[in-house]
Amino acid sequence: MDIPASVNKCIACKKRKSEQELMRVVKNKNQILVDPRGDLPGRGAYLCPDELCVNKARENQLLKKELKTDIPDDFYAEMLEKIGSE
Repeated sequence: MDIPASVNKCIACKKRKSEQELMRVVKNKNQILVDPRGDLPGRGAYLCPDELCVNKARENQLLKKELKTDIPDDFYAEMLEKIGSE
């Protein structure tokens, strides 16, 4: 019997996807990090790993609202760079 994957929702497009299909961003000890394995402690938010969702999150300050902290613009640039290199 297969165990179903955990399902989460992208904060930008609101689509439900498995954790493996989404990128987790976590606030851990006042740091904002991309959590590729999904195992870092802290408050987390999920985004589709595509340019549209990252840009929508930036424009609407969705990560700021979810993680309850300011998100520097260079963090979004880093996320887009990671997406582009995958």
